[in-house]
Amino acid sequence: MKTVGCCIPLTWEMVPRQFFFSFCSMLMYSFGKYHMVVMTSRAASIARMQEKMIEKALEDNVDYVLHLDADQVYPADTPERLMKHIDDGKDVVFGLVPRHSDGGYVAYTMEDDPLRIEQMDIKPDSGLVRVGCTGFGGLMVNPKVFEKIDKPYYSILSVEYGPDFSFCYQCNKKGVEMWVDTSLRYGHILPHVKYNG
Repeated sequence: MKTVGCCIPLTWEMVPRQFFFSFCSMLMYSFGKYHMVVMTSRAASIARMQEKMIEKALEDNVDYVLHLDADQVYPADTPERLMKHIDDGKDVVFGLVPRHSDGGYVAYTMEDDPLRIEQMDIKPDSGLVRVGCTGFGGLMVNPKVFEKIDKPYYSILSVEYGPDFSFCYQCNKKGVEMWVDTSLRYGHILPHVKYNG
């Protein structure tokens, strides 16, 4: 049975009940289909938390790495749907995350020299779409990606660009493609749960 290393950086003392219930649903849905190994970490920065969790996941030789954020709500079959894309040869895949500020989604193009990102106009239910950059909520990675990119895998590039952007930046530099499954929709807790589309 394959193993999903599920990385959740816990920066809060408590998580929202909406995330908790959706995560429990994921665990129940996975029963008998695949193993879910939960990695958590407490550290001075999210970048360091992510680094510690991925070190443990790779040490445990997991088949998939799933990044979850505790301010989101996920469908119970999220891991299984993302695993299928990895099994089909994709390196990094995630679902649609609504942005805080408008009706768009957390999906960007990424340009180097100087580093800048631009919002992509992503439409729900438009298939698998290649992106340049995204956040970490509901992001699945083939562990072999970490053989291609440099350590630290997660860092703070600038005040604007945190560990999720640094991971995407490294993937772009090394030719690792990132994709969004536009049929897989997450909710963003703001404090109510926001869905787009």
